[in-house]
Amino acid sequence: LAHVADAAVRRASEATELPLARSVAALALEMLTRAARQGNMDAQLRIGDYHYYGHGTKADLEMAVAHYRTASEAQNAQAMFNLAYMHAHGLGLPRDLHLAKRHYDMAIEATPDALVPVKLALCELYALQLVDRLAASSVAHALHESALARQLAELVIADGAVQWDSVVIALLTPLLLLVLLIRRQRARPRGGVAQVPAHT
Repeated sequence: LAHVADAAVRRASEATELPLARSVAALALEMLTRAARQGNMDAQLRIGDYHYYGHGTKADLEMAVAHYRTASEAQNAQAMFNLAYMHAHGLGLPRDLHLAKRHYDMAIEATPDALVPVKLALCELYALQLVDRLAASSVAHALHESALARQLAELVIADGAVQWDSVVIALLTPLLLLVLLIRRQRARPRGGVAQVPAHT
């Protein structure tokens, strides 16, 4: 029954926030709590999700961490991944990139299915580490003084948070231009004059 209510909450949260969806979420949370008390670690993980997103209860990152830790101790790879993400971004836990990497590594050890998502998350983690190092360097101080850097920062940082979509677009645009330039050069004939095929 907890699984059925949880599935209904997932469908409702994707569609819209209705009063009925909130009451179903509260009921699902109650049933998942009962299942978790009986040792069901998947229920423990879902309870963590409910607290993280505020389904059926007020969002509470500390409670989410507690449930993810319990599931993680039972070798639940998704819980390990969630804890790593929370460490990486300082959500409900102190920001600690080393502990984030450790939890990502533990998720891979728990199940090989976590390999691709963890490798992608590690790319983000390394990018966060690079940003931290650049921010601490003297180059960052010099860039901070420049007008161009201030304008870029306004585009990338809104309300004190990095807008990663803007960063990705800014990084991918020059790469796309480079690919187009290379393709154009390869499409050009070598002698400068295009050879016209003879008609027979």
